[in-house]
Amino acid sequence: NTTTDSNKIRISPSWLTQDDQGNWFFSDHNTNTVWYYNKKSTDVTLWANSTPSATIVPANSIYLVAGTGVAGSGGAGQLARKIPFNFGGWGGDLAWDSVRKELYISDYSNNRIIRVGQNGVGNTFCGAGSLNTQGSLAVNNECINPVSIEFDSTNRRLYAALYARHIVKYFDVSDSSTSNWKGYIAVGAYNTAANTD
Repeated sequence: NTTTDSNKIRISPSWLTQDDQGNWFFSDHNTNTVWYYNKKSTDVTLWANSTPSATIVPANSIYLVAGTGVAGSGGAGQLARKIPFNFGGWGGDLAWDSVRKELYISDYSNNRIIRVGQNGVGNTFCGAGSLNTQGSLAVNNECINPVSIEFDSTNRRLYAALYARHIVKYFDVSDSSTSNWKGYIAVGAYNTAANTD
């Protein structure tokens, strides 16, 4: 799902983030999808470890990174292009980890953040559980209505603004093992009676 002319596709862009090659990821609010825009005059490698071979994005073209084009839920643990997202009113924000070469996607209405690895597979980063205990495993952290997400490359942390809970969480991803990644409430008082619409 690429196009050789990035100027001939109709999009409804909502969020942007830049990778370390100077190219852009953007989310499309209407289709609940995420795209990669290679603005260079040469081909680039997006996912180095994808199967059966590395994902090459041609010059001046866009590539579908995540989403099926239809709002939905579930599906984590497979190619991100096969995972249905539901960005709702404010979701679809993106954050790029330039060290691990991984993309984070806020899936607002599904109450989760998806991490897309170098194999192009999307896994639940947080939102698979209901924990809010300081230092609990990231994947088991509650993640109600993530709006904005930002990656702190210096301290190896992902920050997430969780609208319905009135808090900002950060996730420590400094450990080389994802099973040791932890979540913490950074700002705000956790609201158990929050509206989760």
